[in-house]
Amino acid sequence: MAKDDCGLPDAGTSQRADPAGSSAPDPAVHQNTVGFPTRLCSGWSSYNPGVQSETFERLRALNHEFYQTFAARFADKRTRLQPGVLRALESVSPAATILDLGCGHGALAESLIAGGYPTAYLGLDLSAEMIGLARNSVMDSIVRFEQTDLSLSTWQAVLQGLPDPFQPPYALVLSFASLHHIPGAKRRQALVEEVYPLMEPGSRWILSVWDFLQSERLRERILPWSSVDIDPDQVEPGDYLMDWRHGGQGVRYVHHFSPEALIELAEAVGFEVVETYRMDGENGRLGLYQVWRKP
Repeated sequence: MAKDDCGLPDAGTSQRADPAGSSAPDPAVHQNTVGFPTRLCSGWSSYNPGVQSETFERLRALNHEFYQTFAARFADKRTRLQPGVLRALESVSPAATILDLGCGHGALAESLIAGGYPTAYLGLDLSAEMIGLARNSVMDSIVRFEQTDLSLSTWQAVLQGLPDPFQPPYALVLSFASLHHIPGAKRRQALVEEVYPLMEPGSRWILSVWDFLQSERLRERILPWSSVDIDPDQVEPGDYLMDWRHGGQGVRYVHHFSPEALIELAEAVGFEVVETYRMDGENGRLGLYQVWRKP
């Protein structure tokens, strides 16, 4: 069945997410969130059919605006790799060709290069500002950073024309704290389906998602959908709006995963789930990690 730019085959039904909230942030922070310069995606599923494209674009726009606006401040708060990421790197084999989905400002690439791991590393990120920071911090012939939007199936176009060392298949895929920013269950599964054929048989995908519901402090930073003029009927269960207070007020769209939901996603596409563990943050519980293996 043909897919549109969102990578989705059909329209589905709407489900209601329980709204959770606190006081709304400064409205000025959100005034440009509807102006994301991209065409609407047709056939968006799982959201209310009447506003399906608009809701999807609003969620994309929120994260695009956040990471463009707060890229430098975000990088300032993440100068060291999380313990869960460091644990994941212990299992990385030297001479691996690595695809990093959501590479951010390049801290992971810098650590991998210092450890002598990859023969080639390709980092992809939504934010042009983040990619700029990464390119300035890691300058090595075996490293390449490219801007693309994983929320759209057209993200793979960025692979065309790359030099051979950065072409698939990849021996290792990494995606730390990025999958939870992809709107919609069907789009997330479509992304996993798109990555699967890019991997070598027997290769692994190591990923993490943010388990912010483990923290009372972070639960208090969940915002109501009304703060960005989105009807809670138009988002899926597990979708949340989180605020940001470092160097200004901002908001991010985040989907909350349970371990079981991640396992279901992996197995639906054909991956074997090798390991699940939690690390990072208060009480070592805020990062939910899994290791997927392509048979």
